[in-house]
Amino acid sequence: MFKIVLLILIETLTSFSHPSINLNTEPHHPLYLTHPDGLAKNASLHNFYDSLPNLATCYAGVLKQVEKIKVQDTLNYLRRLHGLKPVSYQYSDDIFEAQAALIMAANMNLSHTPDSTWLCYSADGASGAGTSNLILQSGSFTPSSEKQVFDYLVDLNVGTLGHRRWVIYPFLKYTTFGRVDGSNVMGGALKVIFAQKQNLADLTADFVAYPVGRYPTAFFDKSWYLNFQILIDKINYWNNSDVNYLSGWIEIISEAGETLATNSQYYDNAGYGLNNNLQWKVTGLKDNIRYNVFIHDLIVAGVTKSYAYWFRLEPGVPSQPGLATLVYPDSGQKNLPSSVPLRWQGWSMPETYQLQVASDSLFQNMFIMDSLLKDTTRLVSNLDSATTYYWRVRVIRVDQVGRWTKAWSFSRMDSTAPLPNPVALISPANDSIILNDSLNFIWHRGAPSPLNYTLKIAADTLLNTSLIETVLTDTLCHMRIFLPENSTYFWSVLARNSSGLQDSHEIRSFKFKPKQVLVSEGSGESTILTWMQNYPNPFLSTTQIDYLITTPGTVTLTVYDRFGRTALTVSRRLALAGRHEFSLNFSELPSGIYLCRLKSGRGEAAKTLAIIK
Repeated sequence: MFKIVLLILIETLTSFSHPSINLNTEPHHPLYLTHPDGLAKNASLHNFYDSLPNLATCYAGVLKQVEKIKVQDTLNYLRRLHGLKPVSYQYSDDIFEAQAALIMAANMNLSHTPDSTWLCYSADGASGAGTSNLILQSGSFTPSSEKQVFDYLVDLNVGTLGHRRWVIYPFLKYTTFGRVDGSNVMGGALKVIFAQKQNLADLTADFVAYPVGRYPTAFFDKSWYLNFQILIDKINYWNNSDVNYLSGWIEIISEAGETLATNSQYYDNAGYGLNNNLQWKVTGLKDNIRYNVFIHDLIVAGVTKSYAYWFRLEPGVPSQPGLATLVYPDSGQKNLPSSVPLRWQGWSMPETYQLQVASDSLFQNMFIMDSLLKDTTRLVSNLDSATTYYWRVRVIRVDQVGRWTKAWSFSRMDSTAPLPNPVALISPANDSIILNDSLNFIWHRGAPSPLNYTLKIAADTLLNTSLIETVLTDTLCHMRIFLPENSTYFWSVLARNSSGLQDSHEIRSFKFKPKQVLVSEGSGESTILTWMQNYPNPFLSTTQIDYLITTPGTVTLTVYDRFGRTALTVSRRLALAGRHEFSLNFSELPSGIYLCRLKSGRGEAAKTLAIIK
């Protein structure tokens, strides 16, 4: 289905009063663009809105939260391709973007300065129009919200590349999105001008190029402009116009040594985002070929400089990473302490994660925003009393950003009640020698009456190296423990009520008596399973485990995390009597203390492993 797309550009409004900026005075004539439908979708408008817009009554509707997240994620994905910092969503500006989109759709026209004669005019809409990229699409095909961001980046037939330059503006810190659909028309607005700017002091790049690196062909048109901008000052965004491209010249050389012809070279210092820009077209670009770009003899702040980079156009739209899975605490869980370990599961390949924790479901009041986490557990501390928190996680790869998980909530307990008294431990006694691996832990009920108890078993006196940790409501725990023999362990019980966890507690120790596992087999012979300590321990990803069995049998090695969950069944093989070894790779498991159980027939032994990454 053919559709018409109308876009309009905006320069930095605040730059009009700044004497050092040479503004582009070219008038903003509307430009009509045509696009394939490959990046859009047929969909009911109910998929986009909680409440449908109505142009006849000048009602902008209520856009779904997920549409805003999609636009933010798409913008950040594109910025990540260029090595730029991600932007946050400014929810407080939703009204301006919605009203701006409404004005454009109602009038089927675009302007950054609509006046009161325009249909559905409002002061909020005019404010939004003056600080945003604007788009108008007509036709029976309903585009996705993300498609607007792709259109801004490609900027086909927009000679100054103003939309693209705002999308990849290094100093962009926030964004806000609005769309309003009517009968065969859609108006869109993406806010790109904010008073607050990104802090780029730690940004390593000193230029922005399009395309660069491995670049999806879905976001590039071979018939249109490439462009290049120099980042001179990463602190003061005004100080980036001192670039003279007049004497510069461009070389593009393929990996086979072929020099490609360039044409339509153009440069300016206009205020579309970063206020310097060099652009050109290339004849003969092909997919899956690396091109080296050399830009020579530019005058940058009075110094002659040259730059080099490369790109390769790769067909298609890259698939995004899969969703992470939230594990703990359960959504809606209440009366949690002031420190909560948030846990989630990722996918099998090495990944990093971004975590957000906020005190509101829109994630405007951010409590924690961590990026590039390697582990799937993050301890969140200093939580406020009687407060509900919301959290979500997404997967991040080198050039791909996954979707956010659905947000889960949990509540911090009320801290008005006094903390419970320390629990009095009963059994086992301090310095006990344990003769078997079935053990009863018993303690007195504390006062005031606790909500629950946390039983900890650790390898150190401060309980920092926790091997087993479980939450109970009773004062007795019958447990079968698989722990290495001939070692001393420490245990304690902490009481928790609505005010939190007790701040002092008794700690006792116990020790397993050295033993081997001797089990009668059906043949009348016996299996003696002896496990020597693995080496190295702790380790990064690989370790070697030696063991000895006296009769042939199938050997199974299973790894458990500190909560008793099966993390990995590492190996299973038929072993002859004698000494054997496993060389094992645990690279898919996060850092932590694990219990590794070795079993042959009915004989078994266990040791702890420490993975440090």
